[in-house]
Amino acid sequence: MHPFPELKQLQEALKKEDPIIFFGDSVNRHYAKSDSDKRSIAEMLDSILEESVTGISYYAYQSELYLEFIRYIKKTAPEKKITILLPINLRSFSPEWDLRPGYQFIKEKYALNGYPYWLHFNFKQYEIINKSTFEEKRILYDNKKIGAVATIEKILATTKKDSTLKYGFIYHYMQPIPPDHRKLKAFAEIVNYTKNSNLDVQLYFTPIDYMRAEMVGLKKFRRQVAQNKNTIKKALEDSSLKILDVSLLLDSTQFDYEQIPNEHLNQYGKDQLVRQLKFFLNK
Repeated sequence: MHPFPELKQLQEALKKEDPIIFFGDSVNRHYAKSDSDKRSIAEMLDSILEESVTGISYYAYQSELYLEFIRYIKKTAPEKKITILLPINLRSFSPEWDLRPGYQFIKEKYALNGYPYWLHFNFKQYEIINKSTFEEKRILYDNKKIGAVATIEKILATTKKDSTLKYGFIYHYMQPIPPDHRKLKAFAEIVNYTKNSNLDVQLYFTPIDYMRAEMVGLKKFRRQVAQNKNTIKKALEDSSLKILDVSLLLDSTQFDYEQIPNEHLNQYGKDQLVRQLKFFLNK
């Protein structure tokens, strides 16, 4: 079976001595149109570390897929010493990302386990999210329902910048994360899976544009973000893992998006993040 490109990247990385593997989503490869330095975060990190860094990322990758990658690593290179750097992207817990049918990567999960997708009945059933489940999920603000996903997505499709920014921040970052969230369970399983192994897993919270969220009137933004981070930390507190928190590291000038807020950075934001990651890994 021919693997997908990111799996081929991983296979090549595992041939290196003591590799660092940087898993990520679209944040890794994004660059602003005005950037003179268009390198990915992983490439920038590779240039300032003595060890080789391989970036394995794709649009909307998330913890459930990272878990499958790590299972694959343990199965195929059980004795190899490997450092793995994983982002905790707070938006990946939002229904916008968590429940979107196109973001489930079912075929990739089966490929990582060595099964063609059409033979899935021979292995395990991954949860299939249908369109109605996604669109009917309610969205909260200050513990009150402000609409379902379908409603919020229509608002975000408008051209009114103030509305798209405000609703975008609520939708992406202000939904309470329950302790049994499936993306959080995947992170907890990653931690448990790598105990007593040669895998050194490091986690960091992805920077978010909290300043602009507060500028559009979301005064409780930081409080909700802090509650969500605390839920995540508590779920992982039984490990010896240290989590680098750079969620509030950057100001708005270091992000690069138009009307709908996300975590994409320009070269200045990436440079600041890479410096923090270097210090974190060296420590």
